[in-house]
Amino acid sequence: MAAPGPGRTDRALLGQQRPGSYQVTVVPARRVIGNGWEVGMTGLANGAVELPVAHLSARVAWHDTDWTGRVCAAPGANHSCAVLKNIKENKNVDAEEEDAGQPWDKLPRGRVPPCVFERAGFMRSKSYSIVREHPYAEGGWTRSHAHFAETAHYMPAYSVEATPFRWVMREKVPEVARTWGIGYDPELEASADEIIETSQPTSWVQDHRNQLAMLDSFFSGVVPGRSLVFFYAKDVPLLQDRQPGARVLLGAGRVTGVHPAVEWEYDRKGLLRSILWERAVDHSIRPPFEDGFLLPYHQLLADPKLQGDDLNPFIALAPSVA
Repeated sequence: MAAPGPGRTDRALLGQQRPGSYQVTVVPARRVIGNGWEVGMTGLANGAVELPVAHLSARVAWHDTDWTGRVCAAPGANHSCAVLKNIKENKNVDAEEEDAGQPWDKLPRGRVPPCVFERAGFMRSKSYSIVREHPYAEGGWTRSHAHFAETAHYMPAYSVEATPFRWVMREKVPEVARTWGIGYDPELEASADEIIETSQPTSWVQDHRNQLAMLDSFFSGVVPGRSLVFFYAKDVPLLQDRQPGARVLLGAGRVTGVHPAVEWEYDRKGLLRSILWERAVDHSIRPPFEDGFLLPYHQLLADPKLQGDDLNPFIALAPSVA
């Protein structure tokens, strides 16, 4: 069995010190203040560097209504979301049909659809907390992570959890770190591997210090008021012949805030610590869409005059190579 991949995650690490550990400093949240932007960059983790301003892309699951944090209106008919592995393996169509149209925050946790972990609520008009479990702690895959507890990740209204996977992939990190001069320490990963008692090597950065160095660097370039965020899906119902690697643009807006790093909660002492890879990023897309937009795919699908028509010409496909 291969090592589990990135997991689901919540509670904010505000630089608190844990028993027997050192102080961790994280990037403070940057938000709109009055009529201006607060974009000061302070408190990067050890090894992290401040990067040039960059834009952000976020993959989300297709939702048949509006991405406002509720169950699809017709869950059984939404096959486009199942192109994502997590949804394909965990979607309970019968339960979702019973809960069709219900807001996530009105459902018991076990009834919330798996698209909650695929950023399908990025247009919520109110805050929502996503309870995450570390994939290495689930099912006892390795005792090294047995002290990792469920962690609630607070997501403000009109926000998305950005996850730069490439920046925590061990195969990719050395090149990224060299390119930007980030202080990534392979010896810390070797020490983590000695603690993780499994014959299957992990593909992901494990030491929290390396995670902070890489992730703080990445998010330093996401600047409120200057960075844009582009939302895309891998499949939509309008797409008749989906090509491998296809990315369908859903909308775009301005980044309006970047929230601090969050550390996993622990229910007892352990040898390993870890940071959630996801960080909440606020965006400007909201009615009446004066500072951002969503493409009208839902309206096209609902238009009776277009039933049976080829809607491919209305799709905005992202370039295959960014």
